[in-house]
Amino acid sequence: MSRVFYRKMTLSDKIIDRIKKYKGFKTDTELANHLKIKPNTVATWRSRNSIPFGKIIAFCESNSVSLDYIVAGMGRVARQGAECDTCIYNKVGLTGDDAEFAEFLKMARAVLQSGTAYSDTLIANIRLSHHAMETEKRLKGVEERLGKIEEKEQPSKEKPPRIRKGDNEAERETILKKRVACFC
Repeated sequence: MSRVFYRKMTLSDKIIDRIKKYKGFKTDTELANHLKIKPNTVATWRSRNSIPFGKIIAFCESNSVSLDYIVAGMGRVARQGAECDTCIYNKVGLTGDDAEFAEFLKMARAVLQSGTAYSDTLIANIRLSHHAMETEKRLKGVEERLGKIEEKEQPSKEKPPRIRKGDNEAERETILKKRVACFC
């Protein structure tokens, strides 16, 4: 009996598939030929879940397709001038109060479209910051669970009994057992 293993679809898979759908390509090889890259490069993008966004941006620019559609699957497929710059912001529900955030996204988009070392640095910083944030969340959860475990396992606050001069041998043994139990 053969087993079939399925891999979860990554962001790179989705982006590549949207480009292929937009261009009407059936295979990754057709896409590679169109982008003037080696066919195994597309497979590498998929397996590493990493695409050079400069190529994606260049593709969108040269084909008049919305970057929002290719990267996020949102907005119009065809690019429509200045309106395209705001379509992803409108889709995620930003309002006038979020103007600063929308402006930040526009600046980040401009850096990513530049295709310079700054775009690579921005991508690396975003990934590292996101990883650090997720690690902090997991660490906080572990600390909370550890705190609950420690609360349950706290030794009692009562003082251990003391052996007195008048205690007989059986009483001394019982007291020693209680003292050991308090410290365990």
